[in-house]
Amino acid sequence: MGDPSTRHRLLISLVLVAVLALSGRLVWVQGLDASARAEEAIAQRTVTRSIPALRGDITDRDGTVLASSVQRYDLWVNQTQVDDYLANSKTAEITGVEAAAQELAPVLGWSVSETEEALTGEAGFAYLRKNVEPAVRDAAIALGIPGIGADPVADRIYPAGSVAGNVLGFVGADGTALAGTELSFDDELAGTDGKTTYERGAQGQIIPTGKQETTPAVDGSDVVLTLDRDLQWKAQQVVASSVEQ
Repeated sequence: MGDPSTRHRLLISLVLVAVLALSGRLVWVQGLDASARAEEAIAQRTVTRSIPALRGDITDRDGTVLASSVQRYDLWVNQTQVDDYLANSKTAEITGVEAAAQELAPVLGWSVSETEEALTGEAGFAYLRKNVEPAVRDAAIALGIPGIGADPVADRIYPAGSVAGNVLGFVGADGTALAGTELSFDDELAGTDGKTTYERGAQGQIIPTGKQETTPAVDGSDVVLTLDRDLQWKAQQVVASSVEQ
């Protein structure tokens, strides 16, 4: 059966090897691997959002705008944070979602019940209203409701309506050029989107002390056409009259 003292020394040696291996693992996890784990944690809570560039204007030869982009916003909510809201009125007897709905409803043009339904839930991100004007966005943010945010978007408009529509072309709902001058001169008109990157907490809130970086968007360049808006309108009227006859 062997020398008991030999077996004892062997057992002690095995225990020491196991302890040293475990200690080495702990050192690696707590020391050498700490930076890698920290970077992984930061990556998991880092969010990047796009800042769309505004397309350049398309004008006639006199500078009259035929196509232009305007700033709009998509309003969103982190429903898990709204319940922390305290109404702006010092005498308000209600708080949370109910209070937020009462104050936000007139801003959105919704009923209180519709607004309360949109604010209620466990979603970390849900759209409220898309493509709202800056004044609506400012009014919503000014209420100070936790979890309410807005992303900038661009809306393409054609102030002259259908005048020179076949020349101007159009863009899709996502801003992609699809036809006409919009497509032919897309490289000049499109610009370069920017981005904003930040760290967010477990409930989606921005961490004030976390990493925050913003690269501004570079708006597109204007394109000047040789046509005259008024002459083009008259020409289209003549063509339309001829077709009707």
